Amino acid sequence: MHADTCWMTPSQIVADGFRRSPVVMMNEGHHGNSRCARTREIGRAILPAAHAAGCRHLAMEALPRGGAGPRFVTARPDPIGYVGHPEMVALIDAAIDLGWTLIAYEAAPDDRGAPPNLESTNARELHQARNLVEALASIEPEAPLLVWCGNHHHAKEAAVDWIPMGVRFVQESGIDPFCIDQLATVSLSPEHAPNIELTEELTATLDRFGGTAGFIRGGEPPGYTVCGPFDATILSTDNRVVGDPPEIWAPRS
Repeated sequence: MHADTCWMTPSQIVADGFRRSPVVMMNEGHHGNSRCARTREIGRAILPAAHAAGCRHLAMEALPRGGAGPRFVTARPDPIGYVGHPEMVALIDAAIDLGWTLIAYEAAPDDRGAPPNLESTNARELHQARNLVEALASIEPEAPLLVWCGNHHHAKEAAVDWIPMGVRFVQESGIDPFCIDQLATVSLSPEHAPNIELTEELTATLDRFGGTAGFIRGGEPPGYTVCGPFDATILSTDNRVVGDPPEIWAPRS
């Protein structure tokens, strides 16, 4: 088998994900206003594939919520915070133009505590998962759901004492979501190198796919593996970070 046959476009990965699970989770890279714009642009690009799979709901961590439980949104939200970033506006507009319903599932600020600590972070992850489970119960049974989260909230394994939303979602719902990681070639800070180095060989391979491609676990190209507790990895030559970084950088989930 030629190595290129192992590579898939992001849309192909999403389509395959919905064949495997009713819930597909995908991430963007951000820290404060600093973010990898490409990750959101890929999110917009894969919407038609998700739509063809029957998906009509997009759950977004970035949407403001307030109050108990998830919030269903059918109109364009006010451009506040992450929602006001131009590439996020484009992603949201594309989903609404398809007739989709957005779901705000973030933990309310009073759930998360201040300042953040491990206990409040884990409580946030659990509340996010429970809001997603409640949202699923409110839509058509077996209806596909696309979950759009930040960084590695959708990881399906705990890291030391941190229990991410992805782990909690499996526990609370009994559903094994198909989780896609877009950050293997991204560095949100000079202090943190990407998980996969963008070599000349890898760049040449990605260029054949328009600059961005990936693979699923069990179908990796020779020499590569899905990074971390995910079902698929997307790599890219476009890893630019835009926006102002926080004054003090610290790793976030």
